[in-house]
Amino acid sequence: MKVFCWDFHGTLTLANSLWGDCIFDILKEVVPNCTDELCESVQEGMWGKYPWDMPEQFPLRGESWWACMEQSFSENCVNFGIPAALAEKAARLFRPTIKQLARYTLYEDAIPTLRAVRARGAKNVLLSNNYPDLDEVVEKLGIAPYFSDMVVSGEVGYDKPRREIFELAKQKFPDAEYFMIGDNPVADVQGGKQSGMTTILVHRGFCEEADFCFDDLKSVLSSETIWKS
Repeated sequence: MKVFCWDFHGTLTLANSLWGDCIFDILKEVVPNCTDELCESVQEGMWGKYPWDMPEQFPLRGESWWACMEQSFSENCVNFGIPAALAEKAARLFRPTIKQLARYTLYEDAIPTLRAVRARGAKNVLLSNNYPDLDEVVEKLGIAPYFSDMVVSGEVGYDKPRREIFELAKQKFPDAEYFMIGDNPVADVQGGKQSGMTTILVHRGFCEEADFCFDDLKSVLSSETIWKS
């Protein structure tokens, strides 16, 4: 049996500036007379401070993930002169804001490809570096029924490319042939390869380390090499 592990943001959904846009919108709502320059500074100040930027850190799960995220964002806001009370208010808004459905757009071939994979007798597993509530958005996007399992870093405590998160994804179907599909050469390709998965890079052009490189998702279906028995 074949199991296809899918990254989420940038793979199934368009690679927009999701977290940066949330920061911009939150600060414009919370901070009086907030300038674009301040928003951009706070956005840049968060680079390298998201949990998936530090995959070697102590495992974060569930509410502790959000507590860490909110503290990091609040401290970053204060560093740029935003009063602590407003910074804390802004941090509390991050969770509901990031889950707004309007912020996500599926690639047009995402659902047809996921559906076709299942129709061929294979399994889909969501394997994402993301916040622990991601399943709520996946459900609202209408793609949850196409997945046999979901492994999200904010739930399990490990981020790609760490081996642990890939091994968790492989537990449900231990004897299957695994493929990792994503848009990140490090998290998805390097992480998948070190865990023994065949790797497929999408939407990002050529990557020498990947086993396959496709410009879209539906090309996964047309590769005879991938689907050979």
